[in-house]
Amino acid sequence: MTGRDVVATAEAVLALMEADEFGDVVDMVAPSLRELVSAEALRDSWRELSATHGSAVHR
Repeated sequence: MTGRDVVATAEAVLALMEADEFGDVVDMVAPSLRELVSAEALRDSWRELSATHGSAVHR
């Protein structure tokens, strides 16, 4: 994966999380790691971070 791929993936994850599409983010996780993360856990963490630090800022 190139640096551009990493940035594109991070931007895609951020967009999905902002759109409350946490299941789609989980689908992007490597199959061997999916059992370690849930859409609900991502949602709860995202909401907590957003409440504490505000909305994400895009460059």
